[in-house]
Amino acid sequence: MPGIPQDARELIERVHNAASKMDYATLRTLMARELQWSFGGDEDADQALEAWKKDAKYLRNLKRVTSERCAFITREIIECPASAGVHFRA
Repeated sequence: MPGIPQDARELIERVHNAASKMDYATLRTLMARELQWSFGGDEDADQALEAWKKDAKYLRNLKRVTSERCAFITREIIECPASAGVHFRA
């Protein structure tokens, strides 16, 4: 991940590993309380985790996207994979 700071790369790797293990407790510790996790405007980490527990596709896709090339989309926001458009991303 060229250009991505080391601490961000490590965080992305931790998210990837937790998603791979379906480790919801670890994922929760890595999430901001307020986050947008769907196009429906949902903005709560606990709400996201509850939905993810009901459908394994979310963690499968989180595992996949955090293994792909990530890039800055703004000066402060990193997106994985880069240029995901309307598809799954982190």
